[in-house]
Amino acid sequence: ISDINASIIQSFSNFKTGTEILHAVLGQLVIYYTRFHNLYDKYLVSQQQHSRQGTAMAVPVKVKNVMIEVKKYRSNF
Repeated sequence: ISDINASIIQSFSNFKTGTEILHAVLGQLVIYYTRFHNLYDKYLVSQQQHSRQGTAMAVPVKVKNVMIEVKKYRSNF
């Protein structure tokens, strides 16, 4: 998120335009991450149903945590 913010600030000299683009990009990030998280949850459920042994799997960051980070950048404007 920090890299996205820095890239947009460098690419757009007009503050208002840069802010609008940043808000749109961060909004899309949350949408896509939510979709990813939902698919991953479904995958985990299907793996648990097919697996007899409990295997350790990585768990992605919760959507709420991503939204908290996004709000840090959205509130600056």
